[in-house]
Amino acid sequence: MLRLTVRQPVLAMADLDESLKRRPDDPEALMRRGELYLSSKDPTRAKGDFDAAMKLAPDQGGLVSQAGTAYARAGLYEEAVQELDRWIAAHPKSEDLARAQNSRCFARAAWGKDLDMALADCDAAVRRDKTSTTMGNRGLVLLRLGRLDDAITQYGEAIRAQPRDAAALYGRGLAELRKGAKAAGDADIAAATAIAPQAGESYKRIGLTPDA
Repeated sequence: MLRLTVRQPVLAMADLDESLKRRPDDPEALMRRGELYLSSKDPTRAKGDFDAAMKLAPDQGGLVSQAGTAYARAGLYEEAVQELDRWIAAHPKSEDLARAQNSRCFARAAWGKDLDMALADCDAAVRRDKTSTTMGNRGLVLLRLGRLDDAITQYGEAIRAQPRDAAALYGRGLAELRKGAKAAGDADIAAATAIAPQAGESYKRIGLTPDA
């Protein structure tokens, strides 16, 4: 984990390989290695690790949420939604349901498809788990839908919950720019990039930029 933190993915992979040789039934190590496989454009091996981890702990919604979010961030939106669909259908009363719904909301929002379904997922997740991340994902759906006032309000709630949420600040800035509030939008985007210089990259990957 330290090697991942200091951006040494090759050495991190070697450590995870060795760890899993010694303890092959470690779901966390399998999930982390799966994420690394995705970042190196190897979705087949990533799926193998994710499936193995979830087989070891089938009721842990956190694992499927982690896998779904990893797929979405890698641009594999269909795989993310399919993974989450299966788990949610099988665990409709799980304590981890809100996490899975939040991940599926994010995957659909990033994909730009089935946005009404994404909003329904985020609405359900926010009712159960009102965190800055969940509210930020709901803000992203509203931004995609062109509901700019609602997006600004929702991102604002996420920022009140976590004032240094760079993703929410950047998203609110984008909504403000689209609404024509240039000074406010520029200020939010500047604040976001001051906290996290790469804050705009995740938005750029899904086609949302200040000049779009």
